[in-house]
Amino acid sequence: MIRKMNYKDIDRVLEIWHESIIKSHDFIDQIYWDNAKDQIKNKYLIDSDTYVYEKNNTILGFISIWSEDTVGMIFVSIEHQANHIGSEMINYVKKKYHKLAFSVFKKNILGNKFAKKNDFKISYQQVDTNTCEIENVYIWEKRKLKTFILM
Repeated sequence: MIRKMNYKDIDRVLEIWHESIIKSHDFIDQIYWDNAKDQIKNKYLIDSDTYVYEKNNTILGFISIWSEDTVGMIFVSIEHQANHIGSEMINYVKKKYHKLAFSVFKKNILGNKFAKKNDFKISYQQVDTNTCEIENVYIWEKRKLKTFILM
């Protein structure tokens, strides 16, 4: 089940973020992520629309939407990755938004595969000012239905 995050969920969500980001972003020093924990907990998770994936009363993943159209974070607990949970969460938010942006570090091979698998297209690249790493910025837009008039 996917539902809106409650305040009581924050510690579990932060735990998933921390363990997953260290694994998927091993090209960035762990100290950087350790130092970001308070800001993630007290700003980004609070100020975003965050949804959790829950099964048997256990949160297995989450997705946060920032600024009404940006997938700021999407993470699945390490032991539950590769079970389509991330795709289910992306599909859930695609029903709520007409356009989504998603930044992935270029060195994050699995993250880039995930974005492409879920119909995101690279729009441009940029350098992350905090890490000096190159990011691929992906865009997804809801397909517009074309109307044909028969005469």
